[in-house]
Amino acid sequence: MLTQALITYEESYGGTPNDLNQLVEKSVLDRLPVPPPGRKFTIDRVKHEVVLVNQ
Repeated sequence: MLTQALITYEESYGGTPNDLNQLVEKSVLDRLPVPPPGRKFTIDRVKHEVVLVNQ
C-alpha cells in the first residue's frame, strides 16, 4: 500500500517526496500506518519503494 502511494505521488508530482509525511500532506494517503515497535517506514530511493527498517 505504501509503495503504491509512493508511485502515485511520484507520477503526480514528478519526484520522490522528502519523507512519507508528504504523502499525507498531498492527500495521497489519509494517514500513515503505525509501524511495528522498534521499526520505521522509510523510502528506498534507489528501488522507489517503501521499506521497513530498524530504528
